[in-house]
Amino acid sequence: MGAPFAVALEGGKLFAILVGQLIFVQCMKNELFSQGIDLMLYGMGTVFVFLTLLVFLLKLLELFVRQFPGQPVTAPLRRAPVQGTPAGATLDPAHRAAIEKAIKLHLKL
Repeated sequence: MGAPFAVALEGGKLFAILVGQLIFVQCMKNELFSQGIDLMLYGMGTVFVFLTLLVFLLKLLELFVRQFPGQPVTAPLRRAPVQGTPAGATLDPAHRAAIEKAIKLHLKL
């Protein structure tokens, strides 16, 4: 570690180059940090504007929906029981066996 410093101290130009590189690196770090801060603020501003616009549009939608009340909600209709033969009674045994095998294979997966 002593040899490079001795060379740098003996040759003033080499010392100046090392100091200049150190200052350049420090400036690059500051510029990179500044760009990072700019990008962060741009991103946060974009998100803030988007969320503010979303809240405004939802409030507007709420006012629109309240102006035009819909029909009252009724209970869901119940289906009437199906009369007739069960669906399995109309299948031939080969189709029934294929369906059962497919269901069993599906349940294994």
